[in-house]
Amino acid sequence: FQYSELATVTIPKNVLTLEADVFNQAFNLTSITVHPDNPNYSSSDGVLLDKSQSKIIAYPVGKPAASYTIPSGVTTVDKKSFQSASKLTSVIFPSSISAIESEAFSCASYLRSFIFQGNAPTVGEFAFGCIEAPKAYIKSGNNTFTLDADGKWNLLTVSEFDYFVNFDSKGGSAVSLSPFVTGGSGVSAPTAPTRDFYGFTGWSTTNSVSEGGTAVAFPYAPSGDITLFANWFEDGNFLCSGARAEVDDTNVYNIT
Repeated sequence: FQYSELATVTIPKNVLTLEADVFNQAFNLTSITVHPDNPNYSSSDGVLLDKSQSKIIAYPVGKPAASYTIPSGVTTVDKKSFQSASKLTSVIFPSSISAIESEAFSCASYLRSFIFQGNAPTVGEFAFGCIEAPKAYIKSGNNTFTLDADGKWNLLTVSEFDYFVNFDSKGGSAVSLSPFVTGGSGVSAPTAPTRDFYGFTGWSTTNSVSEGGTAVAFPYAPSGDITLFANWFEDGNFLCSGARAEVDDTNVYNIT
């Protein structure tokens, strides 16, 4: 399936072995599912795992999410499992992670943030290779991440955090999460997401303000890990007499 244009793949029950890079650079692939009777493989949220769901086998590189949280209980990130995952900007590791195998995240070109909620795992060769300025965020006071002579851990610059803020753009462009250290000035407002035919109005807790969420002002200081949600309104530039215009003719819309 390398370089294929498939959007989804279903692994049948009689497929017992898959090569490590079987889905490499299948950039349209957004989901991998597995027949429930397959003895060796399973899936969760479109990601391929082993049957016990303790090892991630393959992340579909066309999956549109900017952030991925590895499920609790996963102990191993298999070799090349996130290779060339071009849409991801951050990955969150649960405390159960103990091993990241060779080339696991290599050439995932926009990945910048690796958030570790537990101790340092073992790391294989070139696991974070071909990534520009990657950072590891670790819990404050965690001393298991041993830095090298360059002050880095496996090529990653290390910073401590207490909590992190995740941003759900609800159909808009991806927004990277923000770590936060207690006592700091707070999380700054991220770059506003964009969405075709909609205008962005801000962030809120527990879904949009219209659905009962609370609007968030920045700088924002969370009291725990939290997800904020984008709020949108349908852009008047594209509404004419109840129908959507074919072309955006103006950047100004007058309400009368």
